[in-house]
Amino acid sequence: MNIELHIERLVVEGIPIAPAERALLHTAIHAELERLLRAEGLPGDLPRRGAVARAQAPPVVVPGRPDTLEMGRRLAVAIHEGLRS
Repeated sequence: MNIELHIERLVVEGIPIAPAERALLHTAIHAELERLLRAEGLPGDLPRRGAVARAQAPPVVVPGRPDTLEMGRRLAVAIHEGLRS
């Protein structure tokens, strides 16, 4: 099965992401989403629904200031969860 996921806009509020960290954050999100999709497949009834115009991920609570890779992993988990709704 081929899965194409296009995220047009990702809003991260409350945590400053330096411009130099954006590429690393993107890579971390991509890697974790790929891992989740390979391990768990598509969430819920998404395969039957097809394209999704908008998904809202649950809030990501982070204690302190995690590193960019950890933030990417947490955001990917939230995105994956948001695809369920």
